[in-house]
Amino acid sequence: MSSFKIILANLKKRKGATVTFFVLIILAAQIFSMSLALITGLQNFYDKKLAELNGPHFSTHIIESVFRDEFKEFALDYEGVTEVSAKSSLFTFSNWQANANSVVLASFLMRESDWSNSFYRSPIIDDTGNKPENFIYLPLGFRFNYGVRAGETISLEGYEFYVSGFFEDAVSGASSIGIVLAYISDSKFNLISSEEKFMAYRTLMIRFENPEMNRDFSFDFFRFTEIRANEIVIQAYDTSKIAVETFISIAAMMLIIFTIIILLISLVIVSFSITNSISEEVIAIGALKSIGYKNKKLRQIQLMQYFLISGIGSIIGIFITLVTFGFIGNIIASTSGLLWLDSTNLFSNLVAFVSICALTALITYIASSKYKKITPVNALRHGEENHSFKKNPLPLERKKMSLNIHLGVKRFINSFKNNLILTVTVMLLVFTSLLVNVMNYNMNVNRSAMIQMVGIEMSDIIVQVSPGVDIFIKNELIVTHPEVKQTILNEKRAILVDGLNTIIDVYEDFSKLATNTIVRGRNPDLRNEVVLASNTARAAGKDIGDTVVLDIDGIKKSYIIVGISQNIAEHGEGAAITVEAIYAHIGIFNPESILIYLNEGVNVSDYLNGLQNIFGNTVTLVDVQEQMDLILDSMSEPISILTIIMISMSIIIIAFVLFLIISTLIKKQKKEFGIMKALGYRNNDLIKQLIISFLPSLVVGTILGNILNFTIANEILSLFFSGIGLLRATFIIPLWQTLIVSLSVFGAGFLVLIVLSMRLRKISPQKLIIGY
Repeated sequence: MSSFKIILANLKKRKGATVTFFVLIILAAQIFSMSLALITGLQNFYDKKLAELNGPHFSTHIIESVFRDEFKEFALDYEGVTEVSAKSSLFTFSNWQANANSVVLASFLMRESDWSNSFYRSPIIDDTGNKPENFIYLPLGFRFNYGVRAGETISLEGYEFYVSGFFEDAVSGASSIGIVLAYISDSKFNLISSEEKFMAYRTLMIRFENPEMNRDFSFDFFRFTEIRANEIVIQAYDTSKIAVETFISIAAMMLIIFTIIILLISLVIVSFSITNSISEEVIAIGALKSIGYKNKKLRQIQLMQYFLISGIGSIIGIFITLVTFGFIGNIIASTSGLLWLDSTNLFSNLVAFVSICALTALITYIASSKYKKITPVNALRHGEENHSFKKNPLPLERKKMSLNIHLGVKRFINSFKNNLILTVTVMLLVFTSLLVNVMNYNMNVNRSAMIQMVGIEMSDIIVQVSPGVDIFIKNELIVTHPEVKQTILNEKRAILVDGLNTIIDVYEDFSKLATNTIVRGRNPDLRNEVVLASNTARAAGKDIGDTVVLDIDGIKKSYIIVGISQNIAEHGEGAAITVEAIYAHIGIFNPESILIYLNEGVNVSDYLNGLQNIFGNTVTLVDVQEQMDLILDSMSEPISILTIIMISMSIIIIAFVLFLIISTLIKKQKKEFGIMKALGYRNNDLIKQLIISFLPSLVVGTILGNILNFTIANEILSLFFSGIGLLRATFIIPLWQTLIVSLSVFGAGFLVLIVLSMRLRKISPQKLIIGY
């Protein structure tokens, strides 16, 4: 008999196990190749896009009245700079309105004639070919995030613009950045430049030999120009890259964890199937050995069988990934404003294929070692070497509960290995479903914990004054308003921390801040105390109690580290000191921002509009909550989709595992069930017993999954975010949503259990006697 015929016979006999394993392999290969493609693709995605679009590594938007030609000359003479371009731009911070959508963005309008001037020579996407005087080219993110289409009109500050097309932008294209670059006709630019609604800026775009020069150049540029933070807007390529890649990477990592769980379940099923196959086919195996088949040959047949299934399943899963990756590409585009370059990642597909097939082969080889124990002689005795002296659990003569419950519990004990597999499967799948649900809840429902971790001070409004305006006088006027609870002055400065470039925050009183970013230690109180952000402290090799040297405007002084903070907004970098400390260090406190905290019940939008009417264009006002929502909204869709996918797949996998275990059990104990029916047990009695025997696994697995969720969810999420400066995740674990997800997974499993148990109705004592 050929090996191929034996494989076909095995597959025909064990259809349930084959189908279950095959489906799980397809899911594992699909998710694995997709997540690997995302991770490997992201490594070079931004670099390739920037090169393709010829975009700048570093852009600065400086108020026209402050800009000097020396700034451009400094950039041209800076070592490592390859290209510099200075262009006029118009700034406004207001609503873009299209259809029913409205979003507030910091917007810079550029001349069309600058489109082909050195930078941003990317092709126009969805180009209508129609360019009236009021035409505009928008970043691609407008199409994906706000539903704007080419040929429609969009308004800004009362002006209507005809959308002629879209372009990709690697620096300001991400909606999470909150800064938009758009191009309009030269005539329209000249017309609106005289409007008070638009502030004249000069945009300086720079390319480097090495994109990693951004930080050093930024620090040196600040030191040379002595520009205040409220007079300049910086857009760095690496900042945009990290902002977008972070959440895509987290989603990919969660998918990989889910893949590992699916693979573990699949490998357990392989071992389970081989063990059952050997126990059921003892006589056939003995017959094969008696005619000359060796253990090695039988193991090779099993290897070929499962390698064939895993290989075909992997290929199908990878193919599904290639077909559906356009959908994933659209999600990436909505987050980054960039079209995904390559959906056919050969490396990720190869790794997924080889990994799955290799693991399957390894487990198959180990599980099939049981062939050695079977000889033609003991095969005739159905594999029994001698009498079994195992104790009879829960003998019927001692029963203290109803017969069906007693027999169900007894069957649970006798099928402990099967129930253990089911319990672990349910536990892992419930945990992963709850883990992604925690992310979804904190991104889409209650964002308070996420806002704390982002590290942005959550005042109601930020006021940034124009050059030449006395911020202290503005602050005195604002604080007297009856709607205002308090104000805090803030200054940001570029400094050196033990020779490392970073930004320092200076606050009047840290105890008044609404956002507590301290994860270890405390905020500074004295003039010689400093708080370092996690990644800055790590780079400097410092911890609480150590001394660090701060270089502010060339003056160096030692400070004691009293706290370690975390933030995602600045990628885990930065420092903070008090106003008293800055006075002691350089003798001046030069704030550029007023943080306004309103009394409870005051409408932020109404107060902001009233403040704008009072101060006019001498200030720029920012609704902090609105900006935070804008940042988080861009990341919420991938998390929502991931949540739906993982919970749905968890239910599907539990259904398949239940199908395999129950089908195998019914097949092995078919005669036993037939005898019980002959003795008078009704179908409903047997169904109840079978349900009771598996119900504890569903209940215990669900409970253990919840325990893992409540105990280690934040620790795992902290690992995901650790690369961007998050030391300790404090995500809210929602009780009601946790209960709903748990009950959904459990309920679906229970429903499948009931449906599969109905197969006992088909067993007939008469058919068993006849033999069919």
